[in-house]
Amino acid sequence: GALPARPPPPLAQELLHAAFLSIWAELTPQGCARLAAAVEAAMERESMPPEVLQALLNLADMMELAHRPLPIPVRHLAHLAERCQAYAKALHYREMSFKHAALLPPRGGPTPPPLGRDMGWTRAPGPSQTESTLPAASEAETAADIAALISINNQLQLPEAAEGMLAFSRELGVEPQVSWYEKLGRWQDALDAYARRAPPPPSCIGS
Repeated sequence: GALPARPPPPLAQELLHAAFLSIWAELTPQGCARLAAAVEAAMERESMPPEVLQALLNLADMMELAHRPLPIPVRHLAHLAERCQAYAKALHYREMSFKHAALLPPRGGPTPPPLGRDMGWTRAPGPSQTESTLPAASEAETAADIAALISINNQLQLPEAAEGMLAFSRELGVEPQVSWYEKLGRWQDALDAYARRAPPPPSCIGS
């Protein structure tokens, strides 16, 4: 007999989502962790076609909307979305990562929920951070998120949002980097920032 027709991609994706959610609901926490690790390992494969990677990212989106987010680091999801040029998804995950780093309390304070568990960001933000309260451990992560957000907003043709990241960086006490000004086409600011970072010339000692 004739082979059955293959379901169109939208239907196939809906079936995948329904089946995955159904299986997830029946697993133990350890089983969920193993399944999420398998999904993450599949995403990491360098040979993964972009359209398949996007389908797996859609699966992660669906689990988030179902209030059962996969325990995969948000920064990792952002990187994977950038890799397959899914810039809207990358923006979503980078913004979540940025908010998490920006809301970290001072050393010794309570720790926010780990990313990948509280992905909805429904809780109210705490007091705004200042340069004296942003932990040093998160400053490098925040700087990486800001750089990525500038690039992603440029890709999405959102120049005002890209420029706004500079204001956020100053509020957090994170020194704007030369490359950020370059991405924004602010060449004079880039030169000024480079001059501030350049070591002073050796002093001449007179005889």
